Amino acid sequence: MVTIILAVLTSFGIIFILLPVFLGKKEEAAAQTVSGEDRIRELNEHKKVLFTLLKDLEFEFKTGKLSTSDFEKLHEEYKTKVILIYQEIDHIAAGTENASTISANNG
Repeated sequence: MVTIILAVLTSFGIIFILLPVFLGKKEEAAAQTVSGEDRIRELNEHKKVLFTLLKDLEFEFKTGKLSTSDFEKLHEEYKTKVILIYQEIDHIAAGTENASTISANNG
């Protein structure tokens, strides 16, 4: 049972990571034309998925279906991804703020 749950959680993680690879150049081209707001919206959706995975992970651990080592490994992995998403959102927001400031100063 633990193996099945771990496999499902890992599958979600792998899909989340590899989806851009499978989408290839189409996704890359689309990402270049996506506005900052659209990218932030997309990142927030990814963040929601990760928070759901973290909740599920904690539930499985609390109910004894997941070992401490597996829990710690997956928890750290998901938490790191969330942090990276927050950093990218901050980076995009800072770029948007800089563009707004430049436009205001030139106007």
